Amino acid sequence: MKKTLLLCFIHGFKGGEDTFGAKSEFAQHLAALLSAALPKVDVRAVTYPKYETRGDLHECVSRFRDWLLERVIDIEVANGTPSPTVDPSVHTILVGHSMGGIVAAETVIALANDKPIPHSEDRKPGNGGGGGEERQRATSPEGLNGLMFPYIQGVLAFDTPFLAKRPIYGIMGVWGQGPDAGWQQTACGSSPCPRER
Repeated sequence: MKKTLLLCFIHGFKGGEDTFGAKSEFAQHLAALLSAALPKVDVRAVTYPKYETRGDLHECVSRFRDWLLERVIDIEVANGTPSPTVDPSVHTILVGHSMGGIVAAETVIALANDKPIPHSEDRKPGNGGGGGEERQRATSPEGLNGLMFPYIQGVLAFDTPFLAKRPIYGIMGVWGQGPDAGWQQTACGSSPCPRER
């Protein structure tokens, strides 16, 4: 089965393909570097078309997600992937600038929180909702979806104001003002950063 790495570029506020997209020098250089490093993988770059940068963020994320899903399904079909949700041939890296980084991060959060629909046998009374090994693989201990589709390999965000939207998006090094009124580095992982009191 042919493997594909899809670089999906998402512009920022009032931007478009002309400001941050697959045809830019940066995107072409990134795709060329990845193609050289991964010779057995088909590296492709796409740009999310210009979108309205005002209104409800969840609607914007939903429209982006639907657009991305269509692109990934088209590639999965072309690759002849037998089971794209269990063993996807397309791995996507979302590359966002400014608000595009927020759209990318919110999309990953939404996909990770999707719950797989249980098999009809799992829902029968008295069956205990089992499902065996396959069901255990579908959700992680944190309750997140282990069968993310489309599969997002990673997010690259440039000039993205993550702290303006949510306290943390898995930022590894955040600078913040501590109680001693001096700036200090706070290491953060997947849990929220400590807040000032």
